[in-house]
Amino acid sequence: MVRLFSRYFLLCALFASAAPLSAQYVGKVQMTEPIEGICDSTEVYHLWNTFDGQKRATCTVSDAAIQARLNSGVTYLKDNPKFKLPKGASVSTWVNCEGALVKVKMESKNAAFNEQVEAVFRDLGEWTAGRTAGKNVDSVRFWGITIYKGYIFLQ
Repeated sequence: MVRLFSRYFLLCALFASAAPLSAQYVGKVQMTEPIEGICDSTEVYHLWNTFDGQKRATCTVSDAAIQARLNSGVTYLKDNPKFKLPKGASVSTWVNCEGALVKVKMESKNAAFNEQVEAVFRDLGEWTAGRTAGKNVDSVRFWGITIYKGYIFLQ
């Protein structure tokens, strides 16, 4: 019994000593091509709002409004109702450290669909730069996208 208690005490002490430590999990993006407008191509991040000190790049338009704009602006689906996206499809938005949207990329098998989706994102208005460790940084966000019964849904 004493042995079990000492192991339990040691484990609790270990967890208690680690509690004050604070580390940010930051996903750094490996750039494969230059993107015009990026402030520092060696410091581009994929950020999460759930970690301390991180704030992903945001748009002045809500996610629900973006979804509504996609459904009204992407006319390709009305002409091609059987069009499907592969599981895990996404739109990537690249926002520089100054809060400018510098690139949007949708990759599906149809160039017309891609262009219409990208045009909606490019027309969203003002963006705010992502932040980590108290400073604005270049960042990329992947917006999950699915099509169900002819409607686009962001995930």
